[in-house]
Amino acid sequence: MYTDADGLSRDGIDVAEVLRQLHLPGSAAHGIMDAASLGRVAAAAFVGVRADSNEFTRGIEAELKRIILSVLALPQGAACFLTGSGTESILLGLFAARCFAPKRNVRPRVIGPRSLHHSVRKCVALLDIELITTDVDAEQRADPQALGRAIDRRTIAIVASAPSWASGVWDPIDQIAAVAAEHELYFHVDACIGGFLLPFLGDSNRGASLSMSGTSSVAVDLHKFGYAPLSLSALCFPHDVRADSTELAAFAACPTAASGLSLASDRPFWPIAAAWAIARSLGRSGYARLARQMIARRARMSEASADRGLSAGGEENSPVLRLSSTPDAPLSLLGERLTRAGIPHVLCPTENHARLRVDPSLGDDEFEGLIQKLTSL
Repeated sequence: MYTDADGLSRDGIDVAEVLRQLHLPGSAAHGIMDAASLGRVAAAAFVGVRADSNEFTRGIEAELKRIILSVLALPQGAACFLTGSGTESILLGLFAARCFAPKRNVRPRVIGPRSLHHSVRKCVALLDIELITTDVDAEQRADPQALGRAIDRRTIAIVASAPSWASGVWDPIDQIAAVAAEHELYFHVDACIGGFLLPFLGDSNRGASLSMSGTSSVAVDLHKFGYAPLSLSALCFPHDVRADSTELAAFAACPTAASGLSLASDRPFWPIAAAWAIARSLGRSGYARLARQMIARRARMSEASADRGLSAGGEENSPVLRLSSTPDAPLSLLGERLTRAGIPHVLCPTENHARLRVDPSLGDDEFEGLIQKLTSL
């Protein structure tokens, strides 16, 4: 319909043109100042509309899938399924792993670093899979050798993060993929945070990629660094896995081509319209600009935290900044203080520890206010 041949245009297109392609009047562009407001306008126009309503909605969904696959640089023939959340994508990725595993009369195991997101623990419990976690290195990054040592005959898959919510670091995806390939294991990458960020990090991308060499599936959230305002995720495979598994094909059977591998049979169109509109507007250059801004803002936040005496952890190209109290700044109830100060995107606050998600889409004034709040804790 409207995307370039590779799925995502280089420079994006004008907001008014994006709205026209959604069959919305040009006047709807009034007051749209950023990607989030464009997404909200696009979503509001389709509240109550199903993703498989007609040829138009199915076409927009198909285009969004092509955009996601092109961002991840997945090969021709790769498959993309849209889901309602990152947890759903991870659940379905592990379900696929179980479908492909040899059928043995033992409880299957999945292994991963102890820095995995808690949603992985929920998913394995739902699938009756045992989770074995391994130690991480001094920087809290997954240790490929430790993962290799944990593999046994019950192991059906390895899971790693790009990056981890808990640590703010990127697991060495390429090295772990090599371990999985050596043992002929399914390898799922939880790239819910970084999937739409990592491809645009350029020279700052060190030690991690989403190469599908040895990787079986990747989960990517559009509502994180795809900047969509509503929860929407994608589960991607290097090829159409339904052709390889009767069980998976039966689970993904649907009456329309727009559906597929998801838990919901009636899926809303408005999150899809919002994510599509934002991707079309930003283009590759827009996502790259926001990636550079994320790195610059993370550095400012880290400096401001250090000025306050806090310990800042994680990688400089990660969107997650770890903050901890130190003997020089023994702030009691650090997480609560951050929340009460009105600092956005405070993750899992505890008494002396919290994580901040760096948001490059905040307005400049909002961001400067955030810096002032950090330094005045």
